Amino acid sequence: MFRQVSLWLVAAGALVAAAGSLAQDAPEAGVGKRQRTRAARISTAEVPMPLLDSFVALTAEQKEKLTPIYEKYVADVKALAPAGARKAGDPVDPTVRQKRTELQRTTAAAIEALLTPDQLKKLKAAVPEIVVARSAGLPLAVLIDLKITAEQRKQIADIVKGVTDQLQSMPADERKAKSKELQREGRTKVEALLTAEQKAVIVKFQKSRKRGAAAQPKP
Repeated sequence: MFRQVSLWLVAAGALVAAAGSLAQDAPEAGVGKRQRTRAARISTAEVPMPLLDSFVALTAEQKEKLTPIYEKYVADVKALAPAGARKAGDPVDPTVRQKRTELQRTTAAAIEALLTPDQLKKLKAAVPEIVVARSAGLPLAVLIDLKITAEQRKQIADIVKGVTDQLQSMPADERKAKSKELQREGRTKVEALLTAEQKAVIVKFQKSRKRGAAAQPKP
């Protein structure tokens, strides 16, 4: 059910923080720019506005100002897609990657400029949970609708950590050979934790993505 993900190599510190309450303090990571650590491979630009709102409680004025920023980001990312289209196994175009990184950086800066210091603190505290959810293949666009419970959140973090520990304990060549298999097993375990309603939310989202992609004009 889940799409292929390649973000299982996240640091254990982020996983432990993610299992706790969002009200607790968490390491400052991932907000404003892509950090160098694997634990915080997320940009504020990648956090959908409804999800951002759920963590920091945006005001009506902030939402009004943020809407065009998010809309421009989505449009700019789509504009890069044709240039970055490639077949499986082909190397990533470094130019496209650089443009995407810069786009995320400037968009994140614009978003964060509209947040208060207290909201930024709340967002930083939420980063570990967001990273774990994405690492487990849960689409951020519907993370609110999934209504993941505290117990599910802890179990998902444990699964991701288990995959991480296995991969990190392997020699590089063995890790490369076993990576997809372990990721697949991890996604199966995460899927087993979800309720029928939660699975339906993900399936509906994935179908809407496919319909949207099919409606896009071919380059």
